[in-house]
Amino acid sequence: MVINNNVTWQAFLTGVSVKTPVVILVWGGDRNTLSHVAKAVPHQIPVIILKKSGKIADMLAGIYEVLAEKEEEAR
Repeated sequence: MVINNNVTWQAFLTGVSVKTPVVILVWGGDRNTLSHVAKAVPHQIPVIILKKSGKIADMLAGIYEVLAEKEEEAR
């Protein structure tokens, strides 16, 4: 369950809840990876994309670069 970019986990030994920051790491990937990223972004979960790792990661990196370039040109 995602709450404010943190996931609440139940610790096995202590029974204590701890909040762990969440980030999505995209390294290669497939259409399921793309689905996870699409679900994460509206919840402001950070996504780290490893460029030149292949597949969906390269596609997302390329899209990001084009959008960043267009934003820079608009300034």
